[in-house]
Amino acid sequence: MAKRPTVPLEALVDPARPITYGIVQPGPHVPDGVPYVRVVDMHGGTVMAERLRRTTSEIAKAYRRAALATGDLLVSIRGHVGRTAFVPPEVEGANLTQDTARVAVSAEAEPRYVRWYVESPGARRWMAKHTEGVAVTGISLSDLRRLPVSLPTRAEQVRIADILDRADVIRRMRKEALGLAEALQRSAFLEQFGDPNVNAKGWKTRPFESAVRDATGGNAKVPQSEYLARGAIPIVDQGATTIGGWTDRDELIAQVGLPAVVFGDHTKHVKWLERPFVLGADGVKVLEPLEGVKPSYLLWACRLFRFPDAGYS
Repeated sequence: MAKRPTVPLEALVDPARPITYGIVQPGPHVPDGVPYVRVVDMHGGTVMAERLRRTTSEIAKAYRRAALATGDLLVSIRGHVGRTAFVPPEVEGANLTQDTARVAVSAEAEPRYVRWYVESPGARRWMAKHTEGVAVTGISLSDLRRLPVSLPTRAEQVRIADILDRADVIRRMRKEALGLAEALQRSAFLEQFGDPNVNAKGWKTRPFESAVRDATGGNAKVPQSEYLARGAIPIVDQGATTIGGWTDRDELIAQVGLPAVVFGDHTKHVKWLERPFVLGADGVKVLEPLEGVKPSYLLWACRLFRFPDAGYS
């Protein structure tokens, strides 16, 4: 089989609309102003139009080179590097911030294929190697333009994109089903054991430290800048979603018993893991139930218990 050619990302872009970022200082929100897209507005491969903030027409005009058109691919280049989204029709004419790059894919390439490629483990690793910064990490436009893209024929690009689109739909449906199952489990726990915050059923209690062991120590933690969009092993941090990112580094797998209960010190999110995983950013604790405590009971007791707020700790 012939080896696929590899081209820089900028070779797949409309030369009249090169890769660029947008507004550096958009200023305060202007209700009747020009909308602009932030990284936080990008979700599920699209732009959440109802969440967009707006800037003055004067500021937007100064950055008209970054004006958006329907179908443009957006790639985050600061903070969470590599998040992608397509511009929907209702966002036509908007702008974007300096944290996001516009990639106007040319007619010679399939935009969906380019998006999936940017989110692939290989592309994520490449971008991670070229990401710099301490307080705020980011990749430069010059490096993003050089991102190597494996380029099959356009027909093959469409075929690959179709497969990945269908897989993404299945993943979303599974996520919704899991949400319904979780609601049922929550209801069953409350019916059987009652609210753990008030213990109205008068169950025997014991100190938390005599029922649970902190099994976090000695395990490596992966910084967010090294997260992949896809990979072999999930990374679990204290974010709202069960899986914060992915990695292919099996030497970092947490050496803990499964199933595992993971607790976010700062966010107080509680997660259930049945497969090997890698720990993410600081503030994550693996809680191991001691004798007489079932992991599933610990999970729901922690999820329903109202932990006191202690600031950042």
